[in-house]
Amino acid sequence: MPNFTKTAIKITFLRLLNQKPLDKISVKDIVEECGVNRNTFYYHYQDIPQLIEEIMKNEADALINKYPSIKSFDECMTVAFKFILENKKAVNNILNSSNRKIYEKYHMNLCEYVVTKYFDNALGESDLSERDRKTVICFFKSAIYGLSVEWIQNGMKEDAYDMIEGLSQMCSGISEAVVKSVKKN
Repeated sequence: MPNFTKTAIKITFLRLLNQKPLDKISVKDIVEECGVNRNTFYYHYQDIPQLIEEIMKNEADALINKYPSIKSFDECMTVAFKFILENKKAVNNILNSSNRKIYEKYHMNLCEYVVTKYFDNALGESDLSERDRKTVICFFKSAIYGLSVEWIQNGMKEDAYDMIEGLSQMCSGISEAVVKSVKKN
């Protein structure tokens, strides 16, 4: 039963977060909307930031489990943007709050995961040094992360799929050049 209650609290919180800014959501709002008492919330979570952290960790873990390998840069981009696209207002509200670092941490981890899986698949057993491999992964994860945050901060006006496709094409060319260069040496 506790898992059902935790899930209900998370769903309720995300629904509220998609409706209004984080600083306008209280534990009272969550429990009233969810139909549980305050003690039940505090049994599961210390506070709202802990709830946010669990949601972000669970979402990142679910995407990682769903995509054990990444075969293309397009897939890499799509997975990195999936949670954002499904929760635009919620993500924007978290990024515009004092809990921004929680979102940043898990989204950066997800970006690193998808880029690492893509390059593991694309490079295979290459002669790329560990230092160079880490540098390439750092460059691409930072690019994906930075562009996603900038898109959010600019009001998500541009069609995300168009942006992902354009970025994917650009980065695919760069990543393919890196892969060819590594395989050539």
